[in-house]
Amino acid sequence: MLRGIGISRIVASPLVRAARTAEIIADAISVPLTIDAGIIEFDFGSFEGLPVRDLMIKHGVNSATGLVSILPADGENWDAMTERSVRCVSAWLDRHPGDHFLFVCHDAVMQGMANALSGSYFKNSHGTPFRYVRDDAQWRVEQIIT
Repeated sequence: MLRGIGISRIVASPLVRAARTAEIIADAISVPLTIDAGIIEFDFGSFEGLPVRDLMIKHGVNSATGLVSILPADGENWDAMTERSVRCVSAWLDRHPGDHFLFVCHDAVMQGMANALSGSYFKNSHGTPFRYVRDDAQWRVEQIIT
């Protein structure tokens, strides 16, 4: 599935599901894997573990922007998470400019980066690989495998 797209390095969140997924892929396509806490999942504070859809209904929001607006103060700051994630990915890209990366992380991280780069969130199918593509000065998110 991912063999033919030219991945040369994988970086993953240290959380078990992401790290294990990355390990399976790295073994299958024989590329190096590094764990990096810079792309660890967002800390939802008192919302941790609660179904997002239920939270959105309870608080009367119907978009990712609305969800971000109701995040509790006892969790991570959304902008700080986005900055940390973009900084992490940028550092890897700067250190290894010839490599083609697969970053295995979490929806909130991907959404924060998508919004920072393209100005919007995207519909994510969990477990489906997406890439961020730059066309001239504009970024977009596209699904790798349909």
